[in-house]
Amino acid sequence: MGAYDYTLVEDNNDWYLRSQEVTPPSPPEPDPTPDPDPTPDPDPTPDPAPVPVYQPVLNAKVGGYLNNLRGGKSGVYDGATRSRRWAMVRR
Repeated sequence: MGAYDYTLVEDNNDWYLRSQEVTPPSPPEPDPTPDPDPTPDPDPTPDPAPVPVYQPVLNAKVGGYLNNLRGGKSGVYDGATRSRRWAMVRR
């Protein structure tokens, strides 16, 4: 189990596992008042295609794993202290 959730996505007739959610670009707003006499442009330049924005999809369980690791390490003796004591009790 990793930090990301994966989704099976079909793209260009192939299937991929993706951990990113694609945010679709907003559609352009049309010009409300067109020119009455348009002038043709002999060499038009097209607008560049917008670059898609990716948002990673995180696994919801990661926070729980991190808290369990932190909580588990706080109550276990790891041998890091130098002071040691030994006692023997007899009846």
